Amino acid sequence: MRKLIACFCLLYSSIIIAAISPSSPDGELPATTYFAQIANNRPEALVIGETQFMLYKLGFYPSLPNGENTPLFQIAVKKFQKSIDAKQTGVLTVNQWYKLHAAYNNSPGNIPMKEIHPVSYQFGMSEDGNRIFAKGTWQFTSNDMQMLTPIQTSDIRCDKTNQVCAEARALLVNFTDEDLLDSQLIVWHVTKWDNNEIIAEDDSAECIAYTLYVNLKTEQITQSRRAKHCYGTATQPMTIKLIDGQAVAKEFYSQNKTRYTTPTHTAEPVAPYQP
Repeated sequence: MRKLIACFCLLYSSIIIAAISPSSPDGELPATTYFAQIANNRPEALVIGETQFMLYKLGFYPSLPNGENTPLFQIAVKKFQKSIDAKQTGVLTVNQWYKLHAAYNNSPGNIPMKEIHPVSYQFGMSEDGNRIFAKGTWQFTSNDMQMLTPIQTSDIRCDKTNQVCAEARALLVNFTDEDLLDSQLIVWHVTKWDNNEIIAEDDSAECIAYTLYVNLKTEQITQSRRAKHCYGTATQPMTIKLIDGQAVAKEFYSQNKTRYTTPTHTAEPVAPYQP
């Protein structure tokens, strides 16, 4: 049972890579289809299972997750929709999913045991200028959007000879009795590399296009994400920036201090970054 629950808990960190503004038209799309496609084409069964888990923990779904869109699951969705004064359709919209996620995160049974702090922002370049190294935490640049998994870190390494950037990303999810870690490897294909900037693309997802920008003058890294034509029309790009993870964690824990106990892991000094 613990393994099954942990499986769906891990999905929480990997599926919510892109957040949308509450006023976005995408907010009225079916959550199952939207998140299955926007999170690198994950099977809908995993999205349903993760939703079932949250409904189960909140008392709306009377069974363990099975990833199936059954009448029992639809009844649970209607019960939740009723609790937020929404039309009881049995189909959860994206905006309603975020309300479910917020209710789950704020439930008393999910108070984390400790705080975890990512590393600060670091940027480096080899002497010949053919390799770039960076570490940091992704955050949206728009004030009305925020990452749903702020406690995460990325290690990015670009190689001019091979015209590729590799990103190792780790995301942490805290639960009452354990910490769950999810990791990902993203391969970016370089389309431009000059003295000013590097541009790389990841077009592997069916419905989302990703572009990485490395400004060699300011030593800053940003990323653009946009939906393709899977929903009829392409969406405007959303921009996220690689920034100081310690600052992100400090603000996050400050805003959610009622949900966290005294930290057992404090931020440690980080040595200068070496490739």
